[in-house]
Amino acid sequence: MCLATILDIITTVFLLVTLIVISIYTYQTYRLRQETTNLRRETTRQTELSLRPFIIISVFKDMAGLAQRLVYKNIGHSPALDVETESFDAETSILNFKKWGLVEIGEMQDLNPKGELKPGKKDAYIQAGPPLSFTPKDLNKRNNDQEFILNIHYKNIEKVSYQTQAKISRKGIEIISTGKI
Repeated sequence: MCLATILDIITTVFLLVTLIVISIYTYQTYRLRQETTNLRRETTRQTELSLRPFIIISVFKDMAGLAQRLVYKNIGHSPALDVETESFDAETSILNFKKWGLVEIGEMQDLNPKGELKPGKKDAYIQAGPPLSFTPKDLNKRNNDQEFILNIHYKNIEKVSYQTQAKISRKGIEIISTGKI
């Protein structure tokens, strides 16, 4: 074997080893970039959660443990701004809800529904009149399967909009969904 052939073999082996090392390095760099991207996404999500209010509907109970009224409750980590509930249109009446400019962390505010009887209707779906002490038991007592969904809209301190959907029935309150709009 001549020296030129040995040098060609050494060069080829060296290039092959270099190719393998570069391939491994490229793969590792790609994996590291993916992990960094995932970490950045998770950090963003955690930051959003720390700035996010979370408004639910709850039943406020008095000292004796008796249900008194439905309230908004902020169980999130940030104040909720511009809290409002969409009007609820039933067969016989329309419920409108008070808008709250601010619900602090851990604070409760009354829903304060005000019912309006629809023209020509005699039997209100929910008692019509001034703001009520309204709880799920106040629903039409002749229909135990009766339920309705309330959509609550609110914002965090950065004015990012959120919505919570709650299903209310005589059986209680269930949060269906919550998230950004």
